[in-house]
Amino acid sequence: MGKFARKVQEKSDKYIPIVLHSLTIIFCMCTFIPIGSVKNYFHGECVLYAQPVLTAVTRPNNLTTITVDLVSSVWGELSTCYYVIYTPVVVGIYTFIWLWFHIQLRMSIFDEGNVLAAFIIGGVTNIILFITLFVTSCIVVVGTSQFCSNIETALNHRYDCSEVEDLVWSVYTDGRTHSFYRYLQLGQAGSWITLAILAVHIVFHFKKGMQLLPSRNDNSNETESIISDDECDATYQNHDINDETGSVRFHHTSSKNKSFKRSDESFLLPL
Repeated sequence: MGKFARKVQEKSDKYIPIVLHSLTIIFCMCTFIPIGSVKNYFHGECVLYAQPVLTAVTRPNNLTTITVDLVSSVWGELSTCYYVIYTPVVVGIYTFIWLWFHIQLRMSIFDEGNVLAAFIIGGVTNIILFITLFVTSCIVVVGTSQFCSNIETALNHRYDCSEVEDLVWSVYTDGRTHSFYRYLQLGQAGSWITLAILAVHIVFHFKKGMQLLPSRNDNSNETESIISDDECDATYQNHDINDETGSVRFHHTSSKNKSFKRSDESFLLPL
């Protein structure tokens, strides 16, 4: 790899995670804030899969008011809305922690030699979050579609769901309106975009982990193959003289590190 390519690789490894984490946080907010706002507008009721009881009243000034029967309406399960709202919250918090961790402690991770483990843990966690967020996205899409279909049915298909939000709703006595359809669409878009970014997260983590795995093995092999003079020393001790041949026998002992085995040798020197 050339010098320029190496610099590009280093820059990408440094800034790609920061960009991905930042985008994840932004689009997580684009998911739970709009859906939570719609829930609050309908007095804390969950609109996903809801079957509202509506009545359209047209006044003499051609102003149409949608009257909502909050008591008779069949609202969605609160647990469903809580799951849809708090799942992206958890993803956003997790991503913020990793963003801070990457910026502040990146060099410490390299010093401790835990880079590979960090990438593997991050990849596995992203897979879990990807699955939970995929369920969230499906719930938002199907729940919103059914809610809009029930609204159109309750109003005898006189209005489209995107048009109903522009009418005056009787949810609040002060005539407060809410762009609930746009907010639900924004929540859908935010959840799917976050899902796509998490998929990129997963690919990046495991790709980086696979790059680190062989490099660590190569470094360990090189370390074991390098033996310094201080690590391999030899001493000569316990010599004796053979009276018959007139030669001197030296007993040679070599001590080495874990890459070499200890051996005892003897050799003869003629006198």
